[in-house]
Amino acid sequence: MRATAQRLLRRRLLACRGAQARSTSSTNPGKSEVAGILPVCNIEKRVSLPLCDVVASYNALKGAIDKDLGSLSIWADRGSAEAPGRENLETELRWLVEDALSSDEDRRAVFRGGGSGERQQQGRAVRSRLSLDELGDVWRYRLRERVPIQYILGTAAWYDLELRVGPGVLIPRPETEVLLDYALEALRGGDGALLASGPWLDLGTGSGALAIGVALHGGGGGGGGGHS
Repeated sequence: MRATAQRLLRRRLLACRGAQARSTSSTNPGKSEVAGILPVCNIEKRVSLPLCDVVASYNALKGAIDKDLGSLSIWADRGSAEAPGRENLETELRWLVEDALSSDEDRRAVFRGGGSGERQQQGRAVRSRLSLDELGDVWRYRLRERVPIQYILGTAAWYDLELRVGPGVLIPRPETEVLLDYALEALRGGDGALLASGPWLDLGTGSGALAIGVALHGGGGGGGGGHS
């Protein structure tokens, strides 16, 4: 009798743990659950969503940043150089919503959704690459797995360009823009004609940021870019 009671208790404990695991999985999506919708730039479908629902979802995700990070124990290394800050994460969330929405008009409507100028538009719909559930799943995946937002979106803003990036490509850093400025300055200087007439070799080109920048802004000089 005692052994039977212990077996029943053990089964109940295992069932509770299983329910907790399923609950955690549903609120903290893993890679397999978002793989079909990443990167965002590749999504061709568009869904129609009520503006008021998108505004509410965006505000809820932004308002929960501190709570989410606390529950995911990411604040433990907040003092390190790689730790995310609230301001940066709010910017990244805005980028995600911007890339999900189809038009500048829709983006303006969402980000001004709390203002009186948009109240009369709350009944209208916006077009989005992501459903509200997908938006939340992708954002929580970014937080939990610390996936760079550029890999989530599939693009990176650099100089005046938008470059395609992914896990196999290093994200071009803002400091690298200085190298492009130096190269363009050299092309426009006294030796510019000589530099422009010769071949340019971009070793370890990665995203191709420097090669593309020189090709676009260097007056057509520079030949071709090479890969190593």
